[in-house]
Amino acid sequence: MAASPLHMCPRCGIGRLAVRQKPYTRVHDGLFISVPNVNVYTCDVCGFQEVEEAALIELDTLVGQFSVPPVDNRPASKLPPVETDGLPPTTRPKP
Repeated sequence: MAASPLHMCPRCGIGRLAVRQKPYTRVHDGLFISVPNVNVYTCDVCGFQEVEEAALIELDTLVGQFSVPPVDNRPASKLPPVETDGLPPTTRPKP
């Protein structure tokens, strides 16, 4: 009996994909992400690996929450702007 097309390796076309649970670790925008026990499909011939689509959608949702830039709710400065009169800044002599 031939393997179903859903379980055949998309890379080599010969091997079969077996589901194994592995930790998923990546660095995304400087943020280290580690998720234990993610279903990973691994080819028994060429070693091709593919992460389960549902897990990637969930990870994308979580990473999207961290990728939103923080909102700065601090009030604007109340100090008046510094006037330079078009002169170069003066330097203070070293003691």
